[in-house]
Amino acid sequence: MIAGKSERLGPDRLDALVHKVPVLGVRGGEVWPLRDLLAKKAPGQEGHQHHGRGRTGDRYTIDADQWRGPHLFYVRLNTRGLIKFEGAEDGGKRFGDVPDVKRIDVKLE
Repeated sequence: MIAGKSERLGPDRLDALVHKVPVLGVRGGEVWPLRDLLAKKAPGQEGHQHHGRGRTGDRYTIDADQWRGPHLFYVRLNTRGLIKFEGAEDGGKRFGDVPDVKRIDVKLE
């Protein structure tokens, strides 16, 4: 959901919207960057807060400072073919592991 507008996006739709980028140490090697997705879905607008929520209640929140920082935030397919929400620091250290993503909410500035 971006600024109150909800849309269901699966792997095929993600592929049509944004190019995958390689990330070292990530299973499958490629991910869909969330910044690129936001730029497609809300051109010219900046995200203020981002929440990823998983099927079993896992969640991770990216605040505005993190979003503007050097981290890469992305979604990718896990080993079961379901969407997973993660972030990575320079050098590949991962964080924000939310498996089986059901929803990502983005509040715009």
